[in-house]
Amino acid sequence: MADSVLEVSVNANKQIIKKLMGDEAMCNALMEIMEPKMEERRKEGRIQGIVEVLRNLKHSDSEIKSILIKQYNLTEDEINNFL
Repeated sequence: MADSVLEVSVNANKQIIKKLMGDEAMCNALMEIMEPKMEERRKEGRIQGIVEVLRNLKHSDSEIKSILIKQYNLTEDEINNFL
């Protein structure tokens, strides 16, 4: 039963978002609100891509860590999420 309630809630929210996206001012406001999270996701995607490429080029995890620390100023804990 909880799944049904969740499905109805998600669908209702989708409909609200679609209506808001039709309004140019509201769409811009939503984009402004979402931009920090979107940028964070883009950065995570870039880092994951870099890790994949470096691994394909046979770089060790310690080399990858050094590169990510230098390029993105990440902590060891943050980097471990990508390795």
